[in-house]
Amino acid sequence: MGNLHVFALAVFAAHGLSAAQFQFGTMVRAGLSGNQEWEIAAGQSSGALPPSATTGQVSPHYTDGRNNPFEIGYVKSTNTATLTVRTGSGGGGSSTTTVNWNPVGGSLLPAAATWTIPMGGLYVSAARVPIATSISLDKLKLTGAISILQPIQQTTMTAAQNNTPGGVVVRQSADIVFRTTGSGDWKLEGEFTMTGLAPNGAQPGAKRSELQFGFNVIAEAPEPATVLATALGLGALIALRRRQGEGTKVSAGRSSAITGLTIEGPQS
Repeated sequence: MGNLHVFALAVFAAHGLSAAQFQFGTMVRAGLSGNQEWEIAAGQSSGALPPSATTGQVSPHYTDGRNNPFEIGYVKSTNTATLTVRTGSGGGGSSTTTVNWNPVGGSLLPAAATWTIPMGGLYVSAARVPIATSISLDKLKLTGAISILQPIQQTTMTAAQNNTPGGVVVRQSADIVFRTTGSGDWKLEGEFTMTGLAPNGAQPGAKRSELQFGFNVIAEAPEPATVLATALGLGALIALRRRQGEGTKVSAGRSSAITGLTIEGPQS
């Protein structure tokens, strides 16, 4: 009965503890050429800054009106979130820049986890500057060892402004949900284009966060205490079943011994 009590308490504790929100984010922005300002970032959220994010500056810098391929991904084996951007004119004039981030709590996340990109978690924004500016995402798709439960609603997103007070923000209209398979890896791929950039940081074009897109994704990971409580509960259940099995064997042995007895009475 003691083992049963331990099991019940452990299961109760496991149910009483909530899961942790495992998350990370990335951001791409116009930056400011020549001033060593960051242009891509990966961290605990799209708006995170060092030390809660790693940042980088692309080289060559963004070209006004050019498509720039990008990948946002997660590698389960190393618990690494990655943002990769390719810039330049193509061919020998292009280069790839990558920033990585190790999200907190990744070691607890199961390989076949369910991930959610909230409807507000993937967005593009164009802020108000003296000239018209725009930023667009195109050819958005999820790839890798995944099963898509709720697909991307808009594979093309554009935020364009022409002296719009406060600028323009465009977001996905619904959550995007997918589940990984045994590897736990996945990628979001696409292209982005910025127009109205400031040449070499000069006015009046867009710079810094006046053109940007952000990405946030979340998954549920059990708290360490939940994992421990569940393990205790499973251990208690195994021990309980083992003792019950041993008790059954003893009872069976006694029954056989009794069945094997011969009671002899007087011969007639």
